[in-house]
Amino acid sequence: MSNKIEIRLVRPEDNDKLAQIIRQVLTEFNANLPGTPFTDAKTDSL
Repeated sequence: MSNKIEIRLVRPEDNDKLAQIIRQVLTEFNANLPGTPFTDAKTDSL
């Protein structure tokens, strides 16, 4: 495992995984509510 961290802009191919992570975390914290990124369509295209 490398200790290097790469910081870069979000790419279109990242969208599906990022949306999945965001919604999973919101669900874990019981914040999967209307008006949050959980239901915002923009979450799918960061």
